[in-house]
Amino acid sequence: MGIISLERIDNLIWLGRYSERIYLTIKEFFSCYDKMLDDPNLYKEYCYALQIPMIYENPKDFIDRYVCDPTISDSLLSNLFRAYDNCIVLRNEIGTESMTYLEMALYQLQEIKNSDSLLLDLQLVMDH
Repeated sequence: MGIISLERIDNLIWLGRYSERIYLTIKEFFSCYDKMLDDPNLYKEYCYALQIPMIYENPKDFIDRYVCDPTISDSLLSNLFRAYDNCIVLRNEIGTESMTYLEMALYQLQEIKNSDSLLLDLQLVMDH
């Protein structure tokens, strides 16, 4: 492989950190989403537990914006964009094939808005 610059090492660390954050957050979101069927206001506890600013008006607004709004820094899509940005810089180090999986996850997450099968689509993002 050869020598990797400190800048590339930093990109690798952030790529891993954002990728893991997305994966673990989606897993946690599955649990919250299931419980929200019984208690629609559970999203407030979820936000409090993960230290997410309470900017959401109702459960639907939370689901729509928390998952798919790139302007919210805590959203899944925003974090996936950050991972992808690091991935682009690392294309030569990690290879195009590895980069493709993150790109597929990004495209899948962008297509989720107004999905009839949110959890299934999020599972595909995790799988990628």
